[in-house]
Amino acid sequence: MVNAYILTSGNDAAGRDPKAWVMEGSQDKLNWTVLDSKTNHSFTYRNEIKIFDFPNTVAYKHYRLRITETAGSPDIQLSEWQLLHK
Repeated sequence: MVNAYILTSGNDAAGRDPKAWVMEGSQDKLNWTVLDSKTNHSFTYRNEIKIFDFPNTVAYKHYRLRITETAGSPDIQLSEWQLLHK
């Protein structure tokens, strides 16, 4: 069961950082449940590690991170995305 995740910003262009996203879980890859969402988020520096906790009691088979907005670039960059059970 996932109830937290880590995002690490990329190592070069701040404009490629995710600014808004939706974290979702699914049992069948057809029906998705929103587990967490962020808007107007910013990373302070390159390769910055941030942990995001959210309440969840369901062990989904599949997870996805839908980035809906970047900090300005048409390209998206993350160094790492980790799923956690805390």
